[in-house]
Amino acid sequence: MLYPIYVHKEPGSAYGIIFPDFPGCFSAADHIRDIAANAQEAVEAHFLNDADSIPRPSSPEHWAANANYENGFWMMVDIDVDGASHASLGQNNAASSNC
Repeated sequence: MLYPIYVHKEPGSAYGIIFPDFPGCFSAADHIRDIAANAQEAVEAHFLNDADSIPRPSSPEHWAANANYENGFWMMVDIDVDGASHASLGQNNAASSNC
């Protein structure tokens, strides 16, 4: 599913990635080409034990007027929510096999 992410960058820093639809979920990327992959990885980690609670995507227009999202840019990133679910299942299976 396509989710909006807010990307910001200060001089000398990595690109900061914020997921308005996933409070508390964030990431970073040294290169703009890595943003999508790092976003997917962050979502998988964020929902590792709670993949059933992944919300539906909102639109960037919903967040655009928010003062927290100034001086950056918006991207729509295709997040594989099934991949987040499978990552959660894989982690649970791995934990079970270690018992």
